[in-house]
Amino acid sequence: NLGIVLAQLGQETKSINYFDKAMKFNNEYIDPIYNLLEIYEKTNKLKKFKELVLKTSKKFPRNQIVLFYKSILLEKQNLLLESLQILEKLNFKNEHLEWEIKKQNKPRKMQKFTCVYHWHLRFLGLLSLFVFLYVFGK
Repeated sequence: NLGIVLAQLGQETKSINYFDKAMKFNNEYIDPIYNLLEIYEKTNKLKKFKELVLKTSKKFPRNQIVLFYKSILLEKQNLLLESLQILEKLNFKNEHLEWEIKKQNKPRKMQKFTCVYHWHLRFLGLLSLFVFLYVFGK
């Protein structure tokens, strides 16, 4: 897929068209969807990100990667408790984590897991601050 090559060259915006075509060609093949979710989130295309997260989470309601992106969407909407509830239930043990963009660049895979870990810690810090302000702000 030319989309993978373009994404690897840092031309994520150009790669979107190719992933979109691959997704439409076979809507049961989830790798192009993962790639689009990653690119929309990375390039801050929030409207498209939201649309794809909502559509995909209905079609694949138990997919852990889709749920992870749903938690990111909820965090961007300041729905922190809902986002945390999803994060706490995630289990990547049986998930196919090497989707196409990741296959081409192994260090990015480690960056993603590091990012997830740090994002989760950041989220817990925000939640703690929220609880502190709620309790002591009365």
